Amino acid sequence: MNLIDLLPHLKKHKPSGSGYVAICPCHPDKDPSLSVGEKDGKLLAHCFACGAGLPEVLDALGLTREAPADKPSRPVLVAEYFYGDQLKKCKYRKADGSKYCLWYHREGDEWRKGRNGIDPGLYCNSNLSAASVVYIVEGEKDVETLVQHGLTAVSLPDGANSKWCAAYEEELSGKDIIILPDNDKPGKQYAQLCATKLEGKATRIRLVDLSAPWPEIPDHGDISDMVFHFGTENAMQKLSEQVAVTPNWQSAESSSKPRFKTISAVELMATEYPPRPFLVEELLPAGTTVLCAPSKFGKSWMAMDLCLSVASGQAFLGHATHPCGVFYLAFEDTEHRLQSRLNTLLQKQAVPPLFWFSTEVIPLNNGLLDALEEHLQRHPETKLIVIDTLQKIRGIASFKETQYGNDYRELGQLKQFADQHGISFIFVHHTRKGQDTSDPYNMVSGTTGIMGAADTTWVITKVNRADQDATLHIIGRDIAQDASTIRFDRTTCRWQMIGTAGATLDAELRRQHDSNPIVQTIRLLLSESKDGKWSGSASQLMAAGRRLCNQYIASTNQQLGREVKKLDAALRKYDSIIHDVTPHGTAGNTHHFYRAAPSWVDEAEQQELLPL
Repeated sequence: MNLIDLLPHLKKHKPSGSGYVAICPCHPDKDPSLSVGEKDGKLLAHCFACGAGLPEVLDALGLTREAPADKPSRPVLVAEYFYGDQLKKCKYRKADGSKYCLWYHREGDEWRKGRNGIDPGLYCNSNLSAASVVYIVEGEKDVETLVQHGLTAVSLPDGANSKWCAAYEEELSGKDIIILPDNDKPGKQYAQLCATKLEGKATRIRLVDLSAPWPEIPDHGDISDMVFHFGTENAMQKLSEQVAVTPNWQSAESSSKPRFKTISAVELMATEYPPRPFLVEELLPAGTTVLCAPSKFGKSWMAMDLCLSVASGQAFLGHATHPCGVFYLAFEDTEHRLQSRLNTLLQKQAVPPLFWFSTEVIPLNNGLLDALEEHLQRHPETKLIVIDTLQKIRGIASFKETQYGNDYRELGQLKQFADQHGISFIFVHHTRKGQDTSDPYNMVSGTTGIMGAADTTWVITKVNRADQDATLHIIGRDIAQDASTIRFDRTTCRWQMIGTAGATLDAELRRQHDSNPIVQTIRLLLSESKDGKWSGSASQLMAAGRRLCNQYIASTNQQLGREVKKLDAALRKYDSIIHDVTPHGTAGNTHHFYRAAPSWVDEAEQQELLPL
């Protein structure tokens, strides 16, 4: 008995990989759980629900291995593939095992042979418009195999004999295209046809050679055969690994001469681009980021805290994170120190599983990108890589290369790697010793080529090294320039967000204003006055300070006059107190303080001045 003899006796059989799935006759089965197929001329069967094998299945069906019972003389329908609701392709298997296909079109409630002039279009059993990565295979069975594993796939309606239609280019334009040709000459020609037609329209094209992960692939072998041979999980893993190492396809003509990839303004405006994703909402967009601070400022503590937050999906500096795998290259630490820092930061919380470390230094010009490529293949969940510090992987400028050119080239290499793999880099970096406080971004060590090649730059500054608070300056291509006040908690070794730098500065200025004994004296004088006014000389104001605040509010009367003048704007802003001065020549000045009139009083005065 072979597979074609067995299929008519199984219920709800449908293609799956290189075989079929069906209702198992050995137990009550609502959904197909029985897998059947042929390998090396032998009939195979296994039920994933009850564990039954071929002998149990044949016994339950009343069949024997030696001879088929009621061997069908007519072809058996083994699969139906629907192209919309008006067209379908039916696959039949003859008694001798050979296959053929017939097209049917709908007329009313009936299906009739032929296409009736209807263009089938691409076969796709998933949402093609929403997919960014699309596999092109040679037949509908292969499409179904990939769709069952969460991938988006299409095939041309007539397989390797298909003619190309311009409509296919419109549907596949802007996609990352992965072509899986069958292991034969027509399959390779089919793959070249698809690649050539989509060149310049797809964002990326790769032709994956299935013989690389499966050297013994038979003639005409395809991805469905590979799934049947290796098993689902193993085959999908091999496919993923081969796709990752397959270079971008280029035609012989395009590879021989450079050319610009162009896009019209109309097409550009009509294209909907997804917004730039953030690793940390409002703080850290995806891409390449340089985190700069002077030595021993706590930037490595910040980097590790950020990694822990992203790997575990917890908030960082009060902002939500998007969890992903993290790889921390700690070039200035030992594993013992890393463990100690983790214990301090975690505070007995669980260690996130998607967090990897390495302390081995591999320079950029000596295989760093190859080593990162290998890590991403072994841990595809990784979306954030931190290099602490950037200087550890730097090379020396080549002959006749400027320092700016070296900085831009090296950061550009890392940025290109990140963009190609859809990951983000954070480079922990130092600031220069000669600080330019007028612009914190001028403090980044090296030339402006570093900032120019990076997507985002973070710089941590303090007015004095001993200050508890610091300012986090952020600037980037996908984030508005901002500055926030942060504070390092020495107990937990975590940075905390205090607020925006402007709000924090205003709060500090208000605190200083409220604690000023001159301000306190003026407030008390106005509160004692019945009409809310007070006038007097500097010496009288000095005496009032001694009486009301029990201290000298200035060293001399002249200094007090100067200090009161400096307070004019703050008194009006925070206390609505107006300060006027009446000069008396050498006899000194008289200072007047009174509450500002409400806005409605000013409006009333203006109304009286209007002409009748």
